[in-house]
Amino acid sequence: MTSEEKIQKLFSDIYSESSAPKASMLRIKTLELLMLLSEHKSVSREQQELIVRVGAFICRNISDHYTISELSEMFNLNQTTLKEQFKQTFGCPVYSYVKKRKMFRAAELISTSDMRIIDISEEVGYCNASKFSGAFREVMGVNPKYYQTEHKNLFAQKNHFISENYAY
Repeated sequence: MTSEEKIQKLFSDIYSESSAPKASMLRIKTLELLMLLSEHKSVSREQQELIVRVGAFICRNISDHYTISELSEMFNLNQTTLKEQFKQTFGCPVYSYVKKRKMFRAAELISTSDMRIIDISEEVGYCNASKFSGAFREVMGVNPKYYQTEHKNLFAQKNHFISENYAY
């Protein structure tokens, strides 16, 4: 159970205790709540902005690979703080975020360019085509070739639709 869920449960428990004989229970729950709140780490505005800058850096350098250690050193953050605050800010761990951003960029390139899939995989930092294909399938739900075929079909349908409706 996460600390947020524990806090919500405590508020619910405190709220539901309404009879006078249970005052001691309310005191215990209040103390428990205060202990949980003191453990709950909040992210300062400056730290959150720094984490957002880490995310932007990752997006700008999508073809490069950075370890948590390298990122924490570049942005002068403790590794644990970086991991915890990154997950709190973006909703997923650093490596999941990196993989998703790489695959979204790959999907964009597949649907908007004539690049070969192997070239796109290298463009987003994968030197192994099968690992790229597996990662793409994991994030996008289909393999890159299928995605490419479907998007080319959609593009062809759009062009077909336009040519039917307009006289040139």
